[in-house]
Amino acid sequence: MAQRAAESWGAIRRASILLLCGWAWVSSPFIPRPPQELESWNTMTTGTAERKKTSALDVTAAKMRGMLTGTETRFVYQKLARGLEIVLQRDDHRWRLALGRDDVAPSDNEIEICRAAFGVPVDTEVRNSNKERTNPKTNTQTQLYVADMTWTEA
Repeated sequence: MAQRAAESWGAIRRASILLLCGWAWVSSPFIPRPPQELESWNTMTTGTAERKKTSALDVTAAKMRGMLTGTETRFVYQKLARGLEIVLQRDDHRWRLALGRDDVAPSDNEIEICRAAFGVPVDTEVRNSNKERTNPKTNTQTQLYVADMTWTEA
């Protein structure tokens, strides 16, 4: 019985060494491979081209939408790390996404990224405006630049 257990342990050990060696060969980027193998390797490691990496903004957008759809809440506000302020508002089937920042207007790139994250239809018009805002503590006024989008969902 002890000999049989030792033999099976040895077989398991040899198999695990082979698996580890095989895995080390497969996962090592330093070993040159033939071109046809590189293509399958890239597909294996990166996935397909359609796979989209989930960003922090996508997670924030999903949370904000979830807060509005499950409750009677009418709007949700979030301020991002770089100063971009986001307001998502819902009134029955009408939605409004407002992107604002002090002193600098949101860039076209930021608007497109937010539009994709929040699921704003492509044909939605973006209205740009600016408003003066007074800080209640310091009583100073700043210029707030806003990009506003409104659309209807069924």
